[in-house]
Amino acid sequence: MIDKKIKYIFIVTLLASIGVLAINLKSTKIASCEKAEFQFTAIDSIFKFIKYSKNELYNAQNLAVFYKKLDSLRCNQKPKINILHLGDSHIQADMFSGELRRLFQTDSQFGNGGRGLVFPYSVAKTNNATWYKTSSTGIWETCRMTNPRCVKYPGMAGINAQTNDINATFKINIGVFQGHSAVTKSVKIYFPIKDSSMYLPVVLNPDSLINTKFDTLHQYVEFVFANPVKSIQIGFKRNSNQSSRFEIHGIVMEKEENGMIFHMVGLNGATAGTFLRYEKWSSILKPLNADLIILSLGTNDAYFPKFSQLGFSNNFTKLIKSLQETFPHAGIIITTPPNSYRKKKIHNTNYEITSQLLKQVADENSTALWDLHEIMGGKMSINKWYANKLCLNDKLHFTRKGYELQAKLLHTAILKSYKNSEK
Repeated sequence: MIDKKIKYIFIVTLLASIGVLAINLKSTKIASCEKAEFQFTAIDSIFKFIKYSKNELYNAQNLAVFYKKLDSLRCNQKPKINILHLGDSHIQADMFSGELRRLFQTDSQFGNGGRGLVFPYSVAKTNNATWYKTSSTGIWETCRMTNPRCVKYPGMAGINAQTNDINATFKINIGVFQGHSAVTKSVKIYFPIKDSSMYLPVVLNPDSLINTKFDTLHQYVEFVFANPVKSIQIGFKRNSNQSSRFEIHGIVMEKEENGMIFHMVGLNGATAGTFLRYEKWSSILKPLNADLIILSLGTNDAYFPKFSQLGFSNNFTKLIKSLQETFPHAGIIITTPPNSYRKKKIHNTNYEITSQLLKQVADENSTALWDLHEIMGGKMSINKWYANKLCLNDKLHFTRKGYELQAKLLHTAILKSYKNSEK
């Protein structure tokens, strides 16, 4: 009887010891990954007309999941975080989004995971993104989603580009500007790989190319390099006698390091409705694995005098729901259209309405919102931006300095909100 009691006590003690050990191990694991207090430097208050006190995110609680992902990135538990910035001509030039990318990726707390989505805009005869250069040869046919008659599969960038010219080429150089994701070790080219009519892309500058991977399930070819490269030139070869063309769906550049990847999709003249023209276009973006989506649209929606408030709100709602369906765990930030003029002379009062409409959309769809119109100074503030050489003389588009200021303001608002979430 005594022996049984001793055995019972021994087993209970042993189990208790194992439990304590497990708790200690768990505590040690948590402690080893306990992130240091997040640090950031707020933007300098140089321009007095900007409402710095208003520079915050509305409905920031809707970014809680994204902030947890930032925690995981800083604790090295999540290797990559993908941000997708979707917009119009304010975004296509990549000055606003490019500065956001630089600010996040040069922060050692987050790291640089790669350039993200790129597109050879030269084949579409439109302006390149500022922070990389592209060129092309041969005959290309393109169609943009901003053209209502374009019913072709638009691809990730919202532009369909295809060629029947076996001698056609395109080149992308991301090593032009220091501090802007100047190198890559992986290039994925998305195209209809299962289509027997497709040419196969080949690297024409194969220095340090060590591997070529074809993924028929996800429809891309990946070129892997031993050393970081600044540019890549692509040509084509026939896959079979049936090969007669090539069609670009998207190009994604990544680095091997952990960190932020910042994708940009911008189309001159785009509205929220533009991205609804191709049914479930957002599903085409699925390979980008967006953790945060920034929507910078509305300028073109509200540009003309005959402005439908109901149509505006409905289109934004439909686009957001489509993106949420594709990326159910991604946070979304809506940025309101900036204060601006129409035809250089007419102050557009529609933009005083869009902020309120988008706040309602944000409430109804559980997104965050950044009110650029209010923060930049509100009504007629575009005149002060123009006087300080922050916008062009059309009082609609901004100078590089102006777009970079917007990026710094939004960057500060996001990080301030993230820091407050730690409390």
